[in-house]
Amino acid sequence: MHFDLVMLRSAKWAALTAQEAEREAERLALRSFDGSRVRDGTIGQVEKIVDMQCLARKLYEFVRIVRVALESVAPQYRALLVTLYVREGKVRAITERYRVPPRRVYRAVRVAREKFRRRLLAEGHDGQWFRTEYAQLYDLYAPKCPAQRVSAG
Repeated sequence: MHFDLVMLRSAKWAALTAQEAEREAERLALRSFDGSRVRDGTIGQVEKIVDMQCLARKLYEFVRIVRVALESVAPQYRALLVTLYVREGKVRAITERYRVPPRRVYRAVRVAREKFRRRLLAEGHDGQWFRTEYAQLYDLYAPKCPAQRVSAG
């Protein structure tokens, strides 16, 4: 499993989940602190709000790490990574649009991923760190990531 692919693919999901967590925390906060609805369960709701806000912060931090690593990659490589892994584009579409051979695209993908991975490693973000800090994202996305190749479809 290539942790860099999992990080690229899950960043979009993490950002959406963080927004959902914030919205749910707001909803719970309004319900908990509405004077007419205060019940014995308010403490439990406050704990849930805090948990959701912590989750949102952690997911935003994950997205920030991915963005910083992507921004350190040259623009042409960054665009390729975003197209293939975030927007789930296809190599075939790139080769047809830019009239380049697939081999050239695969070579560029390999270079782009290596640059992205090096940046992550330079910041101390390796596969073990990812599995430890973001186990839920790892479990969700790791099985879906191909070992080596980008789909040509």
